[in-house]
Amino acid sequence: MSFIRKDFTIALAACVALACSSCATLFQGTTEEVMVASDPDAAQVTVNDGRSGPTPFSMRVPRSEDLQIHVAKVGYTPYDMTDTSHVEWGYLVSDLFFTGLIGLAVDGIDGAMFDHNQAMVTAHLDPVLRTSQAPLESQPMVAPAAALAAPEAPSPPGSD
Repeated sequence: MSFIRKDFTIALAACVALACSSCATLFQGTTEEVMVASDPDAAQVTVNDGRSGPTPFSMRVPRSEDLQIHVAKVGYTPYDMTDTSHVEWGYLVSDLFFTGLIGLAVDGIDGAMFDHNQAMVTAHLDPVLRTSQAPLESQPMVAPAAALAAPEAPSPPGSD
């Protein structure tokens, strides 16, 4: 009788372990790698969580965290991007069918069922156009040369 009870206990423990596990947590984890590159290279990347560094830049981020990425380089227009985390529906459905509500709760709480749209961000920075001329308001007004010449004196009447 003790062998049956022992086998039942092991089987029950295996079922509980399976039910408490969740697909997304097991297969992909709670963080993901996001890489940022720029054209031109060596631009400064700043992320909403305070991380920063030059491109190419790589970081591990929680899957459930929304990202705001700012890429800037002197002489170029900055690039800003927002990547909102979203639910991966395949893991949601597999959690419901294979692990039940417990797996769904685990993946939802630890954030493993979420994903970002872009694992690789490429920022194309456009050069800032600089003109050598100052704006018109700051340029002095120059009169044409003909206006600077002394006016001709009118000839007296009848002098022709």
